[in-house]
Amino acid sequence: MPKTVEIDFSQIKDWDGFYRHLHRAFPLPSYFGDNLDALYDYISAELELPIHIRFVHINRQQQKFFRKLWHLLEMAERNVSGFSFSKTI
Repeated sequence: MPKTVEIDFSQIKDWDGFYRHLHRAFPLPSYFGDNLDALYDYISAELELPIHIRFVHINRQQQKFFRKLWHLLEMAERNVSGFSFSKTI
């Protein structure tokens, strides 16, 4: 059974806020660059799997604003065995 990590978007307004929460939720390496390429690299090479990341309390504005994040996570879900995510609007 995969480990589940929840990230609450009720306090996230922008990319900086997202990455602050990500740093709290995961033991990201000191060289982690706060960008989507680094996130994909972390998921595909360093993240302890299996894992399910659940994003909760996402409003419609955040759904649109973070659309690149959702696309990246969908790609990771297809390509990284043991990785999955869900989001609740």
